[in-house]
Amino acid sequence: MVKKDGTIFWALLAATAAQNADNTPVCIVLSDITERKQAEDSLRASRQIIEGIINTIPVRVFWKDMNLFFLGCNAVFARDAGFDDPKDVIGKDDYQMVWRDQAESYRGDDRQVIDSGCPKFMIEESQTTPEGNTITLLTSKVPLRDSSGEISGVLGTYMDITERKQAEEKIRSQLEELQRWQDVMLGREERVQELKREVNELCLRTGETVRYPSQIAGLGDSGTAETKRI
Repeated sequence: MVKKDGTIFWALLAATAAQNADNTPVCIVLSDITERKQAEDSLRASRQIIEGIINTIPVRVFWKDMNLFFLGCNAVFARDAGFDDPKDVIGKDDYQMVWRDQAESYRGDDRQVIDSGCPKFMIEESQTTPEGNTITLLTSKVPLRDSSGEISGVLGTYMDITERKQAEEKIRSQLEELQRWQDVMLGREERVQELKREVNELCLRTGETVRYPSQIAGLGDSGTAETKRI
C-alpha cells in the first residue's frame, strides 16, 4: 500500500461485520507490518547466503536431531549419500544410506557427542560410496544447540581424504622398498669385503701375492707376512 507521502508499506487488513437492526457495517483494521516483512526478508536473505556457502564449500555438512535422524545437509553430502537433492536426506537415518555398514560406528560417535556435550574432532573413518567403493573420511562432530542453549542434536562435517591416504601409503611403500634395497646393497658390500679378506688370507697361507692389500688389516698373525708385489 501507499501512504499519503508516497511511501510504500506492507499492511495487514482485517475485516469484521458488525450487524445491527438497521444495517451491516464493516469494520476494517489496517496494521503496518513493514518492519516485520523487512525482518522476514532479511532472514530469508541470510538463509540463502548460508545455504549458498555450505553448498559451495567442498566440506560435507550435516545435522541430526536427538534421535539421529537427518534434519539437513549440504549438496555434496547428499551426493555422497546417493541423492540429487539435500531435501531427500531429511528424515532418514544412517541405516537408510549407502554407508549402512558403517551406521553403528557413525551413530555411536553421534550419541557420545550428544550425551557428553563435548565435540569430537578429526575422526578418521571409512565410508561406502554409491558406487560401492570405500573412501576415507576425516570427520568432526559438535553438539547442536537450540536458542535456549539446550542440546538438540549433532552437527557434523567431514572431508574426503582418500587421495591423501593413498599418497601416504604410496610413499610408505616406496620408503620400505628403498630400505630393502639399501639392506640388500649393504649386505652385498659386506659380502664382497668378506670375500676379499678370505682371498687375501688364502694367498698368505699359500705364499701367493696378496690380491687386495687394503684388506690385509684384521687377518691376525698371518697379516704380518710380507706382501708380494706384482
